[in-house]
Amino acid sequence: MGSCAQLGTPGGGDKDTTAPTINRAESSENRQVFFEKQDIILTFDEWIKVQNAANEIFVSPPLDYPPVVKERGKKVTFEFNEKETLRENTTYQINFGKAIKDITEGNPTENIVFLFSTGAVLDSLTIKGKVLDELTGKPLADIMVQLYDNLSDTSFTTLKPTYLARTQKDGSFRLDNLRADTFQIFALEDLNVSYTYDDISERVAYIDSLVVLTALSDTSGITLELFDEEDPTRLIQVTQDKKGLIKCLYQSTPNDIELIYLASDSIIFYNETDGDTIRIWHNDIKNDSSYFLIKYGETIDTIPNKKAREKINDTSLKLFSSKLEAFSGDSVELRFNRPLLTVYTDSIEITDTIKQLSIKGDTIIRNKLFITLDSMPVGQYDMQILPGTIEDLYGMKLTDTTQATVDVKSAEVLGSIMLNVEKTDSIPYILTLLQNKKTIKDYTILSPQRITVNKLPAGKYSISVIKDTNANGRWSSGNIKRKTRSEKIKEIKLEDLKSGWDLELTIDLNKEFNGTQSR
Repeated sequence: MGSCAQLGTPGGGDKDTTAPTINRAESSENRQVFFEKQDIILTFDEWIKVQNAANEIFVSPPLDYPPVVKERGKKVTFEFNEKETLRENTTYQINFGKAIKDITEGNPTENIVFLFSTGAVLDSLTIKGKVLDELTGKPLADIMVQLYDNLSDTSFTTLKPTYLARTQKDGSFRLDNLRADTFQIFALEDLNVSYTYDDISERVAYIDSLVVLTALSDTSGITLELFDEEDPTRLIQVTQDKKGLIKCLYQSTPNDIELIYLASDSIIFYNETDGDTIRIWHNDIKNDSSYFLIKYGETIDTIPNKKAREKINDTSLKLFSSKLEAFSGDSVELRFNRPLLTVYTDSIEITDTIKQLSIKGDTIIRNKLFITLDSMPVGQYDMQILPGTIEDLYGMKLTDTTQATVDVKSAEVLGSIMLNVEKTDSIPYILTLLQNKKTIKDYTILSPQRITVNKLPAGKYSISVIKDTNANGRWSSGNIKRKTRSEKIKEIKLEDLKSGWDLELTIDLNKEFNGTQSR
């Protein structure tokens, strides 16, 4: 009683870092045979909670009806649906993942697996392997690996698997407690937890051969490469906010299309593709009951040319940028907000402080005007475009005098890239030169050839090469039904192109795709 008590915060002891442990004596017996459907109880050494059970807990073979998983105090109860019928002579595996955690710190239990057999024995065979991303080669976690004893072509898309497992962080998987049999094996990014491939947005993988599993077979090196199947081409939406421009939104934009107009032969129209949208530019702005046809393969989409809230020529024809750049000896590029029809270059003046440059020619490519000069020395120039000089597809002309500046740079700072492309096989390749992922030019390589690309600014360049095994002129994804794989792509980084320099290299395509090329 000689001193006062000191105020303070009660100590909670050391932080709990230990996961709950099963009390086997008070839990349902694991590894049972002749199992009959009943509740399974797991008792732990501390109070627990169950989280994210739908994603963490899975049963192999999968059940027909979702089970109910309950927690109470230190116990977890796994209840089969009353409609569930277990398969005869089958070993089941209930994997609880990381769903069970202690209630204080949330430490998860791991590797808790409950086994039982409806027959006399627990099957004991194993298949091991890994799942990789087909394009990057990187391992993929949380991918379902599925085994089917039904060998039909439709089992993967219509049936639940016979066995399944989930990949770890390193992409590895392990299918345990399997019976001797012949199987198909697939991998699935099961986004809707259906255990079947029923969503085209899910990535998939397969191997070419069947897995014949016996006590003597070695099934420890299976590699599954996950790919995204190409979506079927489908017209989703047609919009026409302004009369004269129709936008067609597609799921998987079609290739090699033919555009037909069912009205007048005198109408000017064309199409361009931008991502997943096909734009139809046309100058039939008075007709409200005509149609375009977009043909690709055996498909024809009918596109109505109907009324719109406004006409595309309700707004003025304009130059996108008043600050232009060019290199000596090249054309000056002017980009407008609409497709062009005619230009009168005698009403365009390009001058410096002393003289006016003479225009030698012009070229119109849709909404771009290219002006070629007799000579274009390095320097700064003023450009003046008089009203009425340029007319667009819809008969509208520039209404105001347009001013711009042209910065002409020396072509001596430009470089060249020279590629010696070698190959010995008969497969076509698609080679693309890119600068900072922007396409400079595409080439189809059918035989050995030399490619020279001139007038390139200094910078970082790379080459993308597609092994076009189906010879359709573009990259094709894999297909489960046809049992085809995605076409292989190789990315080749080039040395930096220096100002005014040439860069030359040799690429052996066969060695590149066999992994033996060295530069």
